[in-house]
Amino acid sequence: MGSSVFEISTEPNQLEAVRRVLEDKGVPVQSAEVTYVPQSMIRLEGKEAQQVLRLVEGLEELEDVHAQFRAFVQGCRPQLDMEKVATGEAWLGSKAQELGLVDELATSDEVIRSACQRGKVLQVSFRRKTSLPERLRLSAQSAWDGIWQPPSPLG
Repeated sequence: MGSSVFEISTEPNQLEAVRRVLEDKGVPVQSAEVTYVPQSMIRLEGKEAQQVLRLVEGLEELEDVHAQFRAFVQGCRPQLDMEKVATGEAWLGSKAQELGLVDELATSDEVIRSACQRGKVLQVSFRRKTSLPERLRLSAQSAWDGIWQPPSPLG
């Protein structure tokens, strides 16, 4: 005859009392444990459930991307201690250089100047960023130019 297994769930503070009652009735208790089971549950249905599912899938995809990035960095910089640097943290330049993540620190102007000196740049151009008021003025001027017709010289 097969044996049956019964599981009794109770509040943690009632565990010993339930055990004593069972033993007093001649029921041997083979194991007793306190396991944390959350008391609150949130039921999601429909659109909300789909959004949470997409979020979980996105997190899994992010883990895959992180693993691929780690492999790429390890391939390019085999001397790195990946357990130390591939933690998801971000470092300022000097700390990144200290960890071996970058070779040297430079401003963008210094990088461009150096590339020009090595003869690897064909053209450098600079376009001034326009302010919001300037962009609005230019947009209004363009709209006005599109609708205004100068008077004909022949009248």
